Amino acid sequence: MSVQYDGDETRNEKQARSLERARKRALSSNLMQELKEEYLDRPMEYSHSSSNTLKNVISQREQERQDYEETYFTRLPLEKKKKSSFHQMTLNSIGDQVTRFEDLSVLHGGEGNYEPGAKKRKKQMMEGKKKKGGGKGKAKGKKRKFK
Repeated sequence: MSVQYDGDETRNEKQARSLERARKRALSSNLMQELKEEYLDRPMEYSHSSSNTLKNVISQREQERQDYEETYFTRLPLEKKKKSSFHQMTLNSIGDQVTRFEDLSVLHGGEGNYEPGAKKRKKQMMEGKKKKGGGKGKAKGKKRKFK
């Protein structure tokens, strides 16, 4: 797998590239999509899936499952893991759509409120968790001698 070499890139180039990424992110946000649908003179497209490919694949599988169940008049059993992950995914997607507001000042020529080298969300969450192994266990240091 090839990796892009950023060694010769100047600070201005990095900042311009991160600004462009922030602009693309703002344009593809749910809020902007809703505004485009409302104010542009294009016909409305109704879709149950978002632009995310993973969500498209999952919704396609669910559609196939639903078609099969309706065709053969039977219910397919649902594993607990899939059921809980589907429930969790639904809650997360609803929460993200309702509570996440993208910084749209990038579109108006402002610099926006972004950090060029921001860490991933998962990494930040993992740093906040305590590490295991603070309780009982083998004593470290000198061993006791029994007489």
